[in-house]
Amino acid sequence: MQNTHEGKAERYDLGRPAYPVAFYDYMYSEFGLARDAVIADIGAGPGKIAQGFAERGSRVYAVEPDDGMRRIARERLSGFAECIVLGNTAEKTGIPTGRC
Repeated sequence: MQNTHEGKAERYDLGRPAYPVAFYDYMYSEFGLARDAVIADIGAGPGKIAQGFAERGSRVYAVEPDDGMRRIARERLSGFAECIVLGNTAEKTGIPTGRC
């Protein structure tokens, strides 16, 4: 499988806007997510969407196969004890069974 993001993580992160507060409000209210919900962010990129869920108290598994993207995600999410960044793929996430 070709990695289309290789060597582009920093530029991607700079150009990718943060997700609006309204998005998270919608996810928690319309889908009935509890603040301590377990979230799987598959293809997490630099961790921007995962950060919003982590800031609201959710446990987040951020799965990202690209080394550069994962490095940025780890830096961004390092302050959240309930946020785990995994260097895997959608086909084999590495998320512990029974957690999501």
